This record gives sequence, structure tokens and C-alpha cells, in this order.
Amino acid sequence: MITKLVLKTAAMLAMSILTAATANSRDLDTVAPILGKYPKTSVLLSADGTITPDSPPTNTISINVSTSTGFKGKLEGYPATGIVRVTDAHPAGTYRVTVKAFDSGGASVTKIFMLRVRTPTTCNPVHFAAATSVPAGSGPYASAVGDFNGDGKQDLALTNVTTNSAAILLGNGNGTFGAPATFAVGNTPTSIGVSDFNGDGKEDLAVANLGSNTAGIYLGNGAGGFTLSVNIRVGDGPYSVAVGDFNGDGKPDIATANFSSNNVSIALGDGTGHFGAATSFAAGMEAINIAMGDFNGDGHQDLVVANYASDNVSVLLGNGDGTFSSATNLITGSEPASVSLGDFNDDGRQDLAVTNEESSNVSILLGDGEGNFGPPSNLAVGSGPRSVAIGDFNGDGNQDLAVANTGTNFVSMLLGDGNGGFSLATVLGVGSNPYSAVVGDFNGDGKQDLATANNDFPNPGSVSILVRDCAP
Repeated sequence: MITKLVLKTAAMLAMSILTAATANSRDLDTVAPILGKYPKTSVLLSADGTITPDSPPTNTISINVSTSTGFKGKLEGYPATGIVRVTDAHPAGTYRVTVKAFDSGGASVTKIFMLRVRTPTTCNPVHFAAATSVPAGSGPYASAVGDFNGDGKQDLALTNVTTNSAAILLGNGNGTFGAPATFAVGNTPTSIGVSDFNGDGKEDLAVANLGSNTAGIYLGNGAGGFTLSVNIRVGDGPYSVAVGDFNGDGKPDIATANFSSNNVSIALGDGTGHFGAATSFAAGMEAINIAMGDFNGDGHQDLVVANYASDNVSVLLGNGDGTFSSATNLITGSEPASVSLGDFNDDGRQDLAVTNEESSNVSILLGDGEGNFGPPSNLAVGSGPRSVAIGDFNGDGNQDLAVANTGTNFVSMLLGDGNGGFSLATVLGVGSNPYSAVVGDFNGDGKQDLATANNDFPNPGSVSILVRDCAP
């Protein structure tokens, strides 16, 4: 009898301990993440930096960092430390940055801080040192700036269309770069974008593969290497890719402009590096380039698409749930090949700069902040303008343009006056047949530099690095 009573008591005690342990485990599983406060921070134009919270996060498996669509740099958060990394901060201005930490069950907590991007000392007249050439593989075409090994020095990612590969050039922080490290992508990669698709604080890549009808997502290992996560079937002939958050869930999504199917594909990300099936929205004929903004100030991300055969751009206003309104078409010059966003008259509203390859000019369309744009003002540049990058090259606080002119060996530079007008174009020598231009600060001196991808097929291609030196 005593033995049975002892055994029954022990069993009841064990059950009680097990129940308590299970309850405690369940309580731990439901504890929301905790995230420290971030200080307001100031960085120089096109510079890199880190922002550290006053305490590290707890119960956090991923962090999403976002700000207004007017910010064109990159933001990543590290789940282990909560540190937010800024790469290539531009354009100048003050931005409200939202940091959201997620636990394994999807619960989240949000912190907000202000990031100010400062214009460096005026450098007028603008001057760049002679371009230096960096090997980049065969057929370099599209380019993007990032920090792929986390050393605080800006790197370059490029696509090589003739070898169906991408190349990573790690920066040394002094305006020079290491040898290209290449990896295979899809057929005819014509565009590349940078984001953090799986929330691990390491920069990843999205590549539009024109010949494969896919967008490839490549996850970075934080040391400059990349691994394919998924190939997303999009429309026919995806020529350009842009990264945004089109359904407002804090996870990066992608949009592609599809040259052959005359539409835009939207694929929504799940925050782990995977994406749902793409949905499509009509654009114009031969949709060749895509950019993201917020044109009507409703907090939802919108799209603008350059339509090569329609001689116009299509504006698609976002509904905030991953869907978009029907396109509104705006006349430009002949054969618009690319579109970029800026604020050229300093009114706080997003404007458009469109390169027109056949008419050898750039169209400026000023936005009214309600989703509408004025008629184009056309600026003459060199022949075959293919890509436009926006910066502040003379440090006067006004946004300027740098245009890659295909079929030549130069870029055209136009200095903004802050009222929507620009100077006459001047030229800067680069390699042969530049297809894209990007802005960065490759030597860490606080001044904006330029890099162009030079598709000198059938000769080996190159990247030209132009460092702003402020020489008299």
C-alpha cells in the first residue's frame, strides 16, 4: 500500500513538473521580440555607416529596415545585435527609418529613428580624376552598389550578358577594386538589384534574366559569395528588376519590367528568400526599365516603367496590397530606355528623369505629389543615352544627372539648379560602350563618385571608376 502511494505521488509530481515545463516553454514561445532604441544619426552623402541600439534584441530571428521610397541607399538589420547598416546613403535629406524585429511565430516590435544624409562641402566647378579601368568579365551590362562582405567599403555587383554570369568586385576603400568573382545566373542577365531578402543582415541580389523569363534570387553569405535561393517565373523577357515592399508586410518584394509581354510582374517575398507566384499588370510596348517611388504620398509604393517602343512611361499607383492601378502613360522622347527618380525642383515631390536613346536626350517630368506629372522638358545629351544616375556631384544641395551614352566612350553630366533646370551637358571619358552608371563613394572621402559598366563586346568588358577629386 505504501509503495503504491509513493509511486502515485511520484507520478503526480512528475506530471506536475512536465506540465509546468510545457507551460513555461509555451510562454517562452509567445514572448514578443524586444528591440532597443536607436539614436538619430547623421551620415555624409553616399557614405556608409552603422547605427547601434541601446540594447541588443531578444527573441528575434529577423529584422526588416525600411524608409521612404525617396531614399536610394541600402539598409540592413542584424538580428543578433540589432545594428542597422547603411550603404551608399543618398540623396541628401532627412528620413524616418522604421526597424521591425520578428520572432519565429511572426510577432514583431517596431522602433523608429531619424537618419539625416548631409551634403558635403561644395566642390565647384565639379571635377573628377581620370577614369581608371577595372576588369569585369565578358559583356558587363547592369551594375549596383553594395557592401557584400560587410567591411564598410563599397563594392560593385554586375551582370555579364555574354557569359550568363554575375560578377562581384570587392572594394578596397580607396577607389580600387579586387578581381571579379563570378557565378552563374540565368540567360542574358540585364538587370541587378540589392536587398536583404531573408532578413539575416547580409546583402542579397535579384537578377532579371531576359533570356530565361525569370528573376533569380541569390542569398549572400556576408563574405562576398552568393547562392541561388529561387528562380521566379515572371513575364516574357524581363529586362529590369526593382525591389520594394508592395504589400506593406515589411518583407522585400520584386517587380520586373517585361520587354516581350509588355507588362510588369510582381512577386511577393515571404522574408526567407522565397516568393509567391508572380502576378502581372499591363504597361506599354517593350517595357524595358522600372523604378519605384511614392508619387501620390499615400505611403504605398508605386511603379514607373519606361516603354521603349511606345515613346512613353507608364505610372502604376500601388494599392498597398501588392496590386496596382491601371497604367497612366506619359509622353517622353523617342525610345525611352531608363527612368530614375529625384526631386529636381526641391519641392519635396518626386520627379522623373527618362533617357531617350533614339532622340539623344533626357526628359524631366516634374511631379505634383498627387500622382500626376507635368509635360517633359527635354535636355540634349550625347548619343545613345541608356542609363541615368542621380547624385549631387558639386555638393551644392541640388540633384544632378550622369548619363551613360552607349556607342560612345563617355558619360554626360548635367548639373541641377534646384528649380527643375539643368546646365548644358559636359562629358567625362570612360571605357567603350557604357551601358549603366551608378553613384557611390568608393574612396570614403565623402564625395560622390561614378562607376560605369562598359559592354565592349566582343572585346573584354570593364568598369570605369571616376573619383571626384575637386581639383581646380
